[in-house]
Amino acid sequence: MVVEDQSEVIAFLSRPESYGAGVTTVERIDTHAAMVFLAGERAYKLKRAVRFAYLDYSTTALRCRFCEAELALSRRTAPQLYLSVRSLNRIADGRLAFDAPGPVVDCVVEMRRFDQSDLFDAMAARGALTEALMLELAEAIARFHAEAAPAPGMGGTLAIFILLALTGSSFGVVITHCRAFMPPHLIGRGVTAMNFVSIGAVGLSQLATGRIVEAATDPADPTAAYAALFASYALVLGTAVLVYLFSRDVPPERASARVETADSNLAAEGGTKNP
Repeated sequence: MVVEDQSEVIAFLSRPESYGAGVTTVERIDTHAAMVFLAGERAYKLKRAVRFAYLDYSTTALRCRFCEAELALSRRTAPQLYLSVRSLNRIADGRLAFDAPGPVVDCVVEMRRFDQSDLFDAMAARGALTEALMLELAEAIARFHAEAAPAPGMGGTLAIFILLALTGSSFGVVITHCRAFMPPHLIGRGVTAMNFVSIGAVGLSQLATGRIVEAATDPADPTAAYAALFASYALVLGTAVLVYLFSRDVPPERASARVETADSNLAAEGGTKNP
């Protein structure tokens, strides 16, 4: 969803004179989240003022922040292409200018242009996308991942998922001990009802947790959605533990006595005993 008018910035970046001498034409490439202006030997990437569930470029500050993040991330693999982040400032006479004194209106990532014939689709079209080149690319990607710095901030997520998987076996334990939860003559119906409830709860939990993740998603903090999700799990589990702590099991002999009493009352009223 577009949340801010960038027409003035787009017009500025579309004019050759904005880039100084030597630039006579400007080409523009549009994507769903950015616009790239090709001017001379440089390319300038402007992030669109949009907000989606998976990204938020809705303010100047956010767009400039993510320009800096893109530069830092992309220079790890292509430092010769990603050059800098340029600010677009409003100068005293009201016009826009690159890196000038005055309020920042927007930011762009400045890149060095490369021959479009070097794109993989163009290479494939002319038969230049060879197996040797793909193997070289795969090896470079493998080295990049092997040398990547670990992210300890997300280290506990896998452990939590493993713990959830292990504790998921508790349903079998509950079914095994169902005699302590319901009268013997209703165990069959009770187990069936518990199966329906558990299956239905899985579907409902997917809907509920999906809403939680959507509401808590923060492009600037990938851990925020996980934190909200696990907090909701903790709340549900904490409530269940409290209910369990204050619950009391009914001994089998007392449960049988209750059934016999219920059968006697039903027979006295002319009904049929429980099977």
